[in-house]
Amino acid sequence: MFEGKENTALKAVIEFACETMGKEHFYKIKKGTHPDLIFLPKISEKKSIGVDEIRDLQKKAIFKPIEANMKIYVIKKASTLTEQAQNSLLKFLEEPPSNVIVCLVCENSKNLLPTILSRIIVLTGKTSLQVCSNSRLSEVPINLCLAMIEKNKFDATAVLTPFLKNRDTLRKIIIEACFEMVKKCKEEPKFINLVYILKESYILIEKNVNINLISCFITCNL
Repeated sequence: MFEGKENTALKAVIEFACETMGKEHFYKIKKGTHPDLIFLPKISEKKSIGVDEIRDLQKKAIFKPIEANMKIYVIKKASTLTEQAQNSLLKFLEEPPSNVIVCLVCENSKNLLPTILSRIIVLTGKTSLQVCSNSRLSEVPINLCLAMIEKNKFDATAVLTPFLKNRDTLRKIIIEACFEMVKKCKEEPKFINLVYILKESYILIEKNVNINLISCFITCNL
């Protein structure tokens, strides 16, 4: 989920879509005409997003993308989702199709149900646009992804160990690695399981679980 002022958050969504779908889709994404980048609600003046719109999303999500290898659904003003709509969305977030990504855009995540927040990654402010700005860290998420893809527990541990004393840095690495893995899913959908491992790792960080255990969680699930 991209949290913050709507214009900033939507800009981050567009950048994310360009990276995920690939350069060949850049023009249509920027123009707002890409058939696999779907925004909800369709009527911007609506005061709330109801359960019927979420059910409609779920029905359409099972169909293959039209042009890209992934479909991205963007739910704007996610804080206006009714409780019934959020409960319906919850099941979808737990087991989405392998070629579907759901992005929520919200000015204040506190307006969402705790069960929703427990299943998503929340990015705020500048973090939405650039997670690892420090050049020393720029290759770490990529190296983590490669180790996970190769199921190399030793390399994964070696990548993470230098950062196990800094929860904030580890959080940034996990978020960026998750983005990198999503992009790799465009070529190999089977990597979606590795996205789930990274997402669960992020949730453990947010729950203040011992970060050494988080490293163990990643490697034990490879």
